[in-house]
Amino acid sequence: MVKPNNTLPPWDSQTTSQQKLPKQTIITALNNWASSPNGMLAKMALKMGLASAISLVIAQWLQWEYPFYSVIAAIIVMSSTHGSTLTLGIQRLIGTVIGAVGGAIFTITLGCNVWSLGISVFLTIFLASYWKFNEAAKLAGYVSAIVILTHNQSPWLYAWGRFLETLLGIGVALLVNNFVFPASAGSELRRCLSQTLVSLEQFYRLVVDGALAGNYERPKADAIKATIISSLQKGRGLWKEVRQGQTRESPEKQVSETYLAYPTLKACTHSQRG
Repeated sequence: MVKPNNTLPPWDSQTTSQQKLPKQTIITALNNWASSPNGMLAKMALKMGLASAISLVIAQWLQWEYPFYSVIAAIIVMSSTHGSTLTLGIQRLIGTVIGAVGGAIFTITLGCNVWSLGISVFLTIFLASYWKFNEAAKLAGYVSAIVILTHNQSPWLYAWGRFLETLLGIGVALLVNNFVFPASAGSELRRCLSQTLVSLEQFYRLVVDGALAGNYERPKADAIKATIISSLQKGRGLWKEVRQGQTRESPEKQVSETYLAYPTLKACTHSQRG
C-alpha cells in the first residue's frame, strides 16, 4: 500500500527573494532619482502645478475678477521648505500692499499721468527697500504702476482685491508645500552645503589647472562662482530656519544625519588634496 504524499515542496527562499528583488530595485531607483537634482526639480514643478491649479479653482469659485493673481502668487512663493515659502509669501504680500496703497494714494492725489506714475514707482520701491523688504521692492513698484495706469477709477477696490488674491495664492502654496513632498530645512541645508563643496572643488581644480596649463576658462569659472554664491545665499536662509526651529527633524536625527553627511565633506577634502 502506497502512502499518500502529504508533504509540501520545500520553501525556496531564494526564489522568493529573487521575486522581491525587482520591486525593491525599482523603489530604490525611484528614491535615488527623487533625491537627484532632476528629481528635486520635478517635485518642485509638481508642487507649483498643484498649487496654481488649486488657487485658480478656489478663486473662480469665489468669482474673483482676477484669479490669475492667485495663480502667480502660488507659483512665485513656492520654495523648497515651508519656512522659505512663508518668507517669500510674506515678502510678496508686503510688496502687494505697499504698491497697491501707494498707487491708490497717488491716483487720488495726482491723478493718472506720467508724474504720478514716476513718483509712485520711485517711492514704493524706495520705501520697500528702506524698510528692508528687498524681495518686495520691485513688486511694489509694479503693482503701483498697474493701479495708476489701468485701475484709476477704483484704486482702493483694486488694492483690496490684489491683497485677497495674493493671500489666497500664498495660503495654497503653504498647504501644498506642507503636505506634498514636504522637505526639512535641515536636510535641505545639508544638501545645499554638499552642493557648495562640490562647486568649490570644481572651482579649485579649474584654477589650479589654469595656473599649471596656462589656459584659464573664465566663462566656466564665472558660472561656477555664481553657483557657489547662490548656494551660500540659499544656505544662509536655510540655516536661519534651522536655528528658529522650522525643521521637521528631532535633535537626535539632526545629529545622526549630520554625522552621516561627514563622509561627503571628507571625500571632497581628500579630492582637493589629491
